[in-house]
Amino acid sequence: MDPYARLREIESLDAEKDCERIFRLIALHEFPVEYGLGIELAQLSDFAVPSIGNLLAATGEFTERGQKRNDDTTILLGEVFANGLGTDRGRAAVRQINRAHKPYDISNDDFRYVLATFAVPPVRFIEQYGWRPLTRHERTAVYYFFRGMGNHMAIKDIPGSYDELAAFMDDYEAQHFAYSEGGHQVAMANRDRMAADLLPGTPKKLARQIVDALIPEHIRRPLGLPRPSHTALFAVETILKARKALVRHLPPSTEPASLAVYAERSYPDGYKIEEVGPASHAMTGGAALGCPFSGRPDTLAS
Repeated sequence: MDPYARLREIESLDAEKDCERIFRLIALHEFPVEYGLGIELAQLSDFAVPSIGNLLAATGEFTERGQKRNDDTTILLGEVFANGLGTDRGRAAVRQINRAHKPYDISNDDFRYVLATFAVPPVRFIEQYGWRPLTRHERTAVYYFFRGMGNHMAIKDIPGSYDELAAFMDDYEAQHFAYSEGGHQVAMANRDRMAADLLPGTPKKLARQIVDALIPEHIRRPLGLPRPSHTALFAVETILKARKALVRHLPPSTEPASLAVYAERSYPDGYKIEEVGPASHAMTGGAALGCPFSGRPDTLAS
């Protein structure tokens, strides 16, 4: 298969109307490893916003049930990515995401920031370590895909383009990144989970050093994560660049990336979308933490 065949297909499609098809080609075919790593790093950046990090620590989902919490997120996002927002399974997954957020008092700005992190950091990781750069057309399609998802989640005032979304994200980080005890706790738990997930069978100390070296300095610092050694930084950068050069000469994959491992690990007997997520919503002081949605979040994806 011609390595640029999918890119030609992407360029022939409409960035807004066909954004779901383009996004699937990017995330599940062209750059599944890079997009996955970008999402992992994006999640860590969310913890560096104290209002987000402290809330996530209070739920206990990351510190006590981190593996299942990550699997649930991956499964629900995977349903949306693979099936699209216009399908029954895609809408059901977004409804479940909305239900999981329902008990918590989350600001619209924090929701906008998290939405931006699903789009921008993975694109930047691809552009740095992917076998080819993304085109403006592809970045625009990624933006429209996540704008659609944000609309289904009732997120307001989403920036009007990929570049504006990226600028919003960078400004939000400059204004809000700061150390918090909750952010540190969930980041450490997630870093250890990443080490086990990404490098199974590798000694824990070495796996954690490699993950530390993957995390950008501007994220690592406010989270209080361990500082990687110069050796680890050099080794990881060398490996990523070597992989970039190698993949450029490998035949393209013919099958999309599979998320089956996440489902099989947490739901060995299979799952129904409406059962994926926390078994019960966390409570603080005997009362729900509040609801970011006005009205019926479980119908927003309909």
